[in-house]
Amino acid sequence: SVLDPVLAIYDSAGSLVAFNDDANSTTVESQIVISLSCTPEPDCYPQTFYAVVGGYQGGAFLPTDPTVSGSGPGIGSEGDYEIIITVPPFR
Repeated sequence: SVLDPVLAIYDSAGSLVAFNDDANSTTVESQIVISLSCTPEPDCYPQTFYAVVGGYQGGAFLPTDPTVSGSGPGIGSEGDYEIIITVPPFR
């Protein structure tokens, strides 16, 4: 089958920071564009975030614990995907 991706970003405590199922109404592809920052800088760096890719099939199939890949409900849709993470220069 063809992957209908679901994307999520979690912080180091396992709290959901961002989620996307379909980037827009014309595609099943997903996209998250987010600026992850904290205050006061630089006291809060470095931080750990988890980027998670799951498959949609009647519901979002994501892990219940973002640090454990097999912790979710099982397989949704399957297929190849590409993930691009861009980190701007640290000031």
